[in-house]
Amino acid sequence: MDSVRYDKIEEYLLVNEKVILKKNINEMNQYELRKHPYISSNLARSIVNYREEHGA
Repeated sequence: MDSVRYDKIEEYLLVNEKVILKKNINEMNQYELRKHPYISSNLARSIVNYREEHGA
């Protein structure tokens, strides 16, 4: 999203920092990673495989 579009909708946005959950992907297994809306099954598997080969 570019800044022009963001500026048009900024007044309608609300972020409640109290409900944001931070997760450490270095501690999550493949099943937990797949639950994230932006992490596909393939990406979850790749993250776990990379971690196993290279460490956290």
